[in-house]
Amino acid sequence: MKLSQFLHNPAYIAAAAEKDFSAGRSFFGELALQYLDKNDDYRALIASNLQYFNLPCSRNDVRQTVLHTGYHYHEKFISFSKPPDFYKALFNKVSVPEDVIAEIKQNQESYEPALILCNHFGAMPLIVGLLNFYQLDISAVTRFPSEEFKQINEQKAKEIQKELACGRVKFFEPGTQLMAKMLPALEKGATFYTVIDEHTPSSPKITFLGKTITGGAGVDQIIRAIGTDKIHVYFTIMTRTEESYALDIRKVDAQHQNFIQEIFTGFENNVKKKFEQWFFLQEVHENIVK
Repeated sequence: MKLSQFLHNPAYIAAAAEKDFSAGRSFFGELALQYLDKNDDYRALIASNLQYFNLPCSRNDVRQTVLHTGYHYHEKFISFSKPPDFYKALFNKVSVPEDVIAEIKQNQESYEPALILCNHFGAMPLIVGLLNFYQLDISAVTRFPSEEFKQINEQKAKEIQKELACGRVKFFEPGTQLMAKMLPALEKGATFYTVIDEHTPSSPKITFLGKTITGGAGVDQIIRAIGTDKIHVYFTIMTRTEESYALDIRKVDAQHQNFIQEIFTGFENNVKKKFEQWFFLQEVHENIVK
């Protein structure tokens, strides 16, 4: 059983919704470490992946990486499962680039298409909720563990939107028909949020931390279909801090031929500084090394 299967336990998911933020984060961090202590193969996998990318790989480095993997699942399970006041208190503490938020809001008011890209790093499961909190309408491409979990998130998102006057969120499942669904919505001025560090058949080869990986998840095809001069593209990261989180959003020049490589080159700095927050250190060869 993988760590993801271990943590996708209905009792643990329920606990995430019931516990306060601090207790919930500690709970999932400890669960992840318990799994690590019982699975030597998993410990060897994390150490090997750290070493593969020339990142620190001591026993403590492995434990910190797994601890943050537990935090990731906590953030995933609370992304839309808490009462509205919880998000108001949580997101008011997050440092955000308000000028970029205002720019994206202006894009939406002018019905201009936009893509907000991210990687599996830090508190990425909470980014959509945070953007909604700032009155942005987001079409999120995300994979749910079950149809039931998807429906719960959709219903909770509507409740939060109504109570806090947040932006709207629509969920799109990854799959072969995704582009056919995205293009008409983008042409009408939608803002999509999607991850770009998962392998797809259309992912180009790029260089990252001295290795060849696949990146982009085919978003370059979507951008070309809409028109590089018509779509606004951003790359975002939400880093865990001691007290809260810090959101960074950067404008991407999609007209540059190697913009995907440039995104990952910049992302290297995040991983070098906070490697333990890079979620895919447990799934490197499944998702980005092909």
